Amino acid sequence: MRYFAIILLIFSVCSCQRIEQKNNDCKLKINFYIDRDYYVPYNRKLNYEPANDSIREKRFDVRFSILNNTDSAIAYWTMTCDWQRSFLINNSYITFLYPEACDHNYPHRVKINAHDSIQIKTTLVRNIEYDNPCKGCVGCFADEGRVQTTKIGLILIDSIDSKGYRDYFNWLNDKSKWNVFWSNP
Repeated sequence: MRYFAIILLIFSVCSCQRIEQKNNDCKLKINFYIDRDYYVPYNRKLNYEPANDSIREKRFDVRFSILNNTDSAIAYWTMTCDWQRSFLINNSYITFLYPEACDHNYPHRVKINAHDSIQIKTTLVRNIEYDNPCKGCVGCFADEGRVQTTKIGLILIDSIDSKGYRDYFNWLNDKSKWNVFWSNP
């Protein structure tokens, strides 16, 4: 029994060191900035009767930078057009505004050199029900599950762990393998 306890202690110390090493292997910092917020007319059909006559959609032109704080280059997998799949947003009422057309969409690697960064510009959209509640409804969308600060999270699919597009899709579809780096608040 004593030998079992010693082996268990050694195993737990080694596994803790491995987890700590894995977390320190890849230090990324994501900075998130809102450049502009504005409303646009909403011309699509709604599946409810709104309380107000003029329906407007709230949009945010944003940029975020991904800084590699390590002493070596980092390469991660993403899609050429549908790159938003590699990112998370920490609330349910903000989404990415996806481009309307894309000639090609395939996995590719993005490399960030040591102590270097990349910048991504995009537009985020707030759920239409947030600013345009339904007529006669009790409560409103804005009061339910509201998050104070929106954050962007990068799902890092390291090129070391993913050698090709099949590995990329396997990692993307298996949330237990995700290593997410969140932006500043």
